[in-house]
Amino acid sequence: MTYNCSNILMSIAKSSSHKEGVKDINSEVQGLDWYNERSSNKLSYEVCRVSESYISLRIKALDKIEIPGMCSYSNYKDLIFSVVRHYCEVWNKEVDGKNVCALHGDLSLVGNILFVDLNSPVFIDWEHFDKNAAPIGFDALNCILELLYYEDLNDINLLHSNLRHVSQMMSFLDSKKCLDKVFYNSPLLSMTDFMRKNSHLWGSQIDKFPVLKFSKDQAMNIDNYLNKISSLVEGEKC
Repeated sequence: MTYNCSNILMSIAKSSSHKEGVKDINSEVQGLDWYNERSSNKLSYEVCRVSESYISLRIKALDKIEIPGMCSYSNYKDLIFSVVRHYCEVWNKEVDGKNVCALHGDLSLVGNILFVDLNSPVFIDWEHFDKNAAPIGFDALNCILELLYYEDLNDINLLHSNLRHVSQMMSFLDSKKCLDKVFYNSPLLSMTDFMRKNSHLWGSQIDKFPVLKFSKDQAMNIDNYLNKISSLVEGEKC
């Protein structure tokens, strides 16, 4: 990232002469094009291809960009809702009865989402982009559920508060037709199962994702808790 003398972000630059790196940047360019077609906040970028074995990409920063620091679920609920709402605005054009939709692959408040303001997120880092790869809702759930990894899962009150919010975010996604039914009952286990079965989409970076660092017991407890909360919320609506 390049900053000016006032510490304002000016641009994000990437380059590679390695085969996998060139592939990742080409995927990112495709993802940027896909995103720019659907997002109200456009990302301006320049690509330089000197040869088949070298590529560089420079993305220009938007004015007044804000970058959140290290995130935790309980401290960033408003930002999470902004991200989920923007996800629906961008991805809901992809539904149309398709079984799979576009994959960002690493949608995360920890480094891959910028903010023009607190209500206007901008998705960056599209190196894992694939136009037809994931069930609708996958990227939004990754962004939501990975934040639980940074919380104390033994704090029952905190866990209940956060998972109630997760349930609300899932209900919102579902209301916008942006949540595949595969995620209804076991969202975290369904996500991680999808990732492990499709590890080629992430290559050597597959092991870095926080959602894959939950133990099986932790994942089952989170999913079970979400199912209970969802039932309570449905009961409150009746």
